[in-house]
Amino acid sequence: MTPLRRSASPPLEGGTHPVARQSRFHGCLGGFASPALGAMLCEWDGVAGVCFSVWAPEANAVEVQLFDAGRQSTGSVPLATEGNGLWSAFVPGLTAGQAYGLRAHGPWLPTQGHRFNHHKLLLDPYAREVVGQIDWNDPHFGAQRGDPSQPDTQ
Repeated sequence: MTPLRRSASPPLEGGTHPVARQSRFHGCLGGFASPALGAMLCEWDGVAGVCFSVWAPEANAVEVQLFDAGRQSTGSVPLATEGNGLWSAFVPGLTAGQAYGLRAHGPWLPTQGHRFNHHKLLLDPYAREVVGQIDWNDPHFGAQRGDPSQPDTQ
């Protein structure tokens, strides 16, 4: 899977991408028995775009944050739950080279292994390229450095 290019459609006011719609896997994966995770170029109802799919069984919500070439956010696309921990959305008009990241919403319960923090942009583990460099300072950590039992909201 390759990173994707910026969509030709501008985001709506409030940052939600205007042409995102739920994929329900069968419309995006061409009849494959199991979903491919990550971002896949695909066609749905004759329209080319990208199908995003993520496995996050404990999440309450998952979204894809899209970025332009200048690394500025162009909006977010909510993923729909597909069942069995799968989340997906089809975004028409996106092409190879699009920069994006993921945000997962859910409980902050470190003692139970849940460290959801929607303030943090997550890398897609299936992405084939990472754009930019990571500066390992405090905002890149999910928890507060002085108190790991509390989420960091930077």
